[in-house]
Amino acid sequence: MPIQVSARAIKIGDDGTPEVLGDFNEYVLPGTSQMGCEFPISDRIAQITHINADALKARGAKRMRDVLPEFVKFIRSFEKDGPTVLAGQNIAFDLRFMNYTLGREELGIVEDGE
Repeated sequence: MPIQVSARAIKIGDDGTPEVLGDFNEYVLPGTSQMGCEFPISDRIAQITHINADALKARGAKRMRDVLPEFVKFIRSFEKDGPTVLAGQNIAFDLRFMNYTLGREELGIVEDGE
């Protein structure tokens, strides 16, 4: 499960100059099991990201089911500017988590253009 959802919307002008249209950044709680137990952040992930459970709480982390509608709204807010493209590292991995939550919550699916 991702612990952060971040994006930057960029439009390339006619002259080739990039223009930042907006930013999105939310921290995400790791979630809970069907038994209601909170999933831990592994020591390895905490080492890589410098984020642990206390840091998530301090940063106002939300549940994925609450963050994703905001993220989809962010993406769709730029449709008037042309097609919205998501770019990132290993984004197909993240989209699986997002689409699982979006489907479970009946919020729609983010398409994977691969």
